[in-house]
Amino acid sequence: SYKVRSKFEDFDLPVELLEKLKNLGYETPFEIQEKTLKHTLEGKDLVGKAFTGSGKTLAFAIPIISRIMKHPESDNPYPKCLVLTPT
Repeated sequence: SYKVRSKFEDFDLPVELLEKLKNLGYETPFEIQEKTLKHTLEGKDLVGKAFTGSGKTLAFAIPIISRIMKHPESDNPYPKCLVLTPT
């Protein structure tokens, strides 16, 4: 059966972030993003595995950017996020 793909607008993302994604040509999430965004936007941890070029970076970056945009706390001197990744 055919599954209707979601769009980034289907997720709880700041309007400014949606506009930036659209300007960069991203309107429809890749499979890994579609499967993970709901959970990561709720603050849940997860582990994902996908091939190079499959959209993993945006899968973890979109929730980070979204959270920073929703809670800017610009006067906080501490790091907003830490990304550890194997090479």
